[in-house]
Amino acid sequence: MQKKEWVLSSIFLLLVTTQIGCAQKPEGCVFYEDPLSDEEQTVCEVWDPFEPLNRITFYVNDKFYMWVLEPINKNLYEKIPEPVRDCIGNFFYNLSFPTRLFGAAMQGKGEIVGLTMNETINNSFFGIGGIFRPVKFNPPDEEDIDQGLAYWGVGEGVYIIWPLFGPRTFRSSFGNFGEYFISPVKYTGSVERFSLQSADSIDLWHDFSPTYKGIMDGSVDQYTAIKRAYISERRENLHQ
Repeated sequence: MQKKEWVLSSIFLLLVTTQIGCAQKPEGCVFYEDPLSDEEQTVCEVWDPFEPLNRITFYVNDKFYMWVLEPINKNLYEKIPEPVRDCIGNFFYNLSFPTRLFGAAMQGKGEIVGLTMNETINNSFFGIGGIFRPVKFNPPDEEDIDQGLAYWGVGEGVYIIWPLFGPRTFRSSFGNFGEYFISPVKYTGSVERFSLQSADSIDLWHDFSPTYKGIMDGSVDQYTAIKRAYISERRENLHQ
């Protein structure tokens, strides 16, 4: 297992080095109407050389979301009392502290690093493992490794639709890969890891599904609409 992870890490390092050294294909900026707000937005297009394959993956992902995650969300998760759902969300937010901590540290945001550590320690002990949040630090944005890489000048690279995981840039894919290795969930047993990752996915879908369905229902070209919404949101986070 360790050998496999070492090989995967080496491949990702090679790919990211190649991406840094290669110029990205320039794309123009376009105006588009946000299907959620009916306001006109501006976004500079991301390089999408894999669009034919991405569109296929996008279609398959949508079926998985609508046929698997959404029924679980509607028929099971939403039946759970809201205070309990809040506790579930708090627990997974607390587990994500290495990502937020590392992302802030990469950008030299010392104050956010300190506040994140204070929040995590207090909520882990006094919030019973993070299911309650007696201490709340609400930064303008949740830091991550993608933002840290952008801070150090790593370009976003190509646009990719990953099976199940959805839209990413190459840089955010590399960031997620790193976040996997610093997550406490990785170091649990296989059954516990699968259970935690599944529960986290359902909780994330519960929060994200209204936005996703709103964009899908209000768009003619759903693939392009999701791509522009994702890129716009990620780039906006970089400036906070």
